[in-house]
Amino acid sequence: WAKYFFFSFRYFVIKNSYLKNAGWSNSNNQQGLEIDTPNSIIINNTIEEIYRLFLNTTANNTLINSNSIKAKSLGLAGGAARAIFIRSSNNTISSNSIVGGSNAVYGIYLDSYSSYNNISFNTINISAAAITSYGIYLDSQSINNEIISNTLDIWNYTQYGIMIIGNNTKINSNKINLHPVPTASRGIILGSLVDV
Repeated sequence: WAKYFFFSFRYFVIKNSYLKNAGWSNSNNQQGLEIDTPNSIIINNTIEEIYRLFLNTTANNTLINSNSIKAKSLGLAGGAARAIFIRSSNNTISSNSIVGGSNAVYGIYLDSYSSYNNISFNTINISAAAITSYGIYLDSQSINNEIISNTLDIWNYTQYGIMIIGNNTKINSNKINLHPVPTASRGIILGSLVDV
């Protein structure tokens, strides 16, 4: 498994590329495609078996658009695979196809202190076996984010379409399909102030 880590004071661009088997744990420099530079552009790529596409704290104003992203199917100590993991602000995550692995996984995870991110027009498919998973998850203290016009397909066991713990989130025109509808699964879970 490979690791890819980019740090710069300018920007990072990847377009029309193929990336596979990146990352294996929560530790720094081991998470997969780690971006630690602002104003980056990730467009029209195929990214497979990735542990995380990680926007670290300084990766603000990044565009992730029109990519096909598949998270790893793994059960490693050190945390669940997250196809896109955001710890920065003012990013646009749009028109991506995201597929979760068969173990505990998050499609898009906004960490604490991520703010003013736009999550829109993405297609997210989560199918975990006997493990709780989330299509989109907003952690505590993630504020003023928008979740608009995404389509989520959630399969089997305990699955949640959108889980919001952060504050002042705008949710509009999302479609969440549960297949089937287990009693423990929910389309949207609200744990904070949300503008629907």
